[in-house]
Amino acid sequence: MPNRYTGGFVTNTEVIPAGGFSTSVASGVWSIQEALMYHKAGIFPVSGSFNTIGMFMGGKDGSDNLLNTIQTVNITTGGNTTDFGDTSAGFEEGCAVGSATRAVYHLGYTGSIVNTIEYVEFATAGNGADFGDLAITKSNRGSCGNSTIGTFGGSGNNSFENNIDQINIASTGNATDFGDLTVARGSCGNGINSTTRGCFFGGATDGFGNRSNVIDFITFGSAGNATDFGDVTNGDNCRQGGGASSSTRGVMAQGNSTNVLSYITIASAGNATDFGNLSAVARNIGGVSSGTIGAFTIARTVVTIDQVNIASTGNATDFGDLLTATSDGRGAASNAHGGIA
Repeated sequence: MPNRYTGGFVTNTEVIPAGGFSTSVASGVWSIQEALMYHKAGIFPVSGSFNTIGMFMGGKDGSDNLLNTIQTVNITTGGNTTDFGDTSAGFEEGCAVGSATRAVYHLGYTGSIVNTIEYVEFATAGNGADFGDLAITKSNRGSCGNSTIGTFGGSGNNSFENNIDQINIASTGNATDFGDLTVARGSCGNGINSTTRGCFFGGATDGFGNRSNVIDFITFGSAGNATDFGDVTNGDNCRQGGGASSSTRGVMAQGNSTNVLSYITIASAGNATDFGNLSAVARNIGGVSSGTIGAFTIARTVVTIDQVNIASTGNATDFGDLLTATSDGRGAASNAHGGIA
């Protein structure tokens, strides 16, 4: 008589779970003891979990050629990025937001400054499609969003702006006005968001090396001007940074050729606190998050991606590599960041 196998089924071949919800090869009903055993091993399907995709768009290679590459990686497992598709043009100085299904990115500078927005679906590899236009034609913008709303704030090319645009990620169309930042600046840090709040941190206030140490926040459900949240830990060296968020905490890689990491509790206004350091100094950092793990590109002259555990503090560790050494590639989004319920 056949033996009893995992999942409570009588079969000729034992089937063992081999990953999260969408990557597991097993289905069925397990006993509590079996579920606990496999959960401790990190291979039991957890309800609501899925492939946590991080996406990096654009940038420049070592010869300063603009890249149109879209790269993806599974944030939960780590490893090297793979090719996803192409943007409509090579670009730098862009930014991006993401829902559970879609990434939307601004092309920034393609050889000239553009207001073009494009999108891709996380589940389907391929090239970007037209989404619409931002309200102003500027690059070096910051971005944050939840599962519904994406916002793009500030800019800095000759003149420095305080405007914030918004889009509905699930649709297509031109951006509309959301409000203003508290300080006009460009190159704000990207990617600090909970389900209700988004933050813009640091940035350049002019073309002469002056920086802002301000962290602003907005409430996604209520369009209006940003409110002062607090200050970053090294305001003189905080621009072109990247962020990674859980639903409660935002970790900021502060950029501008430093290796500084700091963090905030998104629901509680106040100054940032030291988190640790990246493995190398970097600027124009792309940051993505699984809600638990934050991953940052260290790509001024190398291909490295660093990772941190958002809930803890400490120095970053190795995550994997980009396809090629990439600089000025701040366009980054994920389908499982802290702004997604």
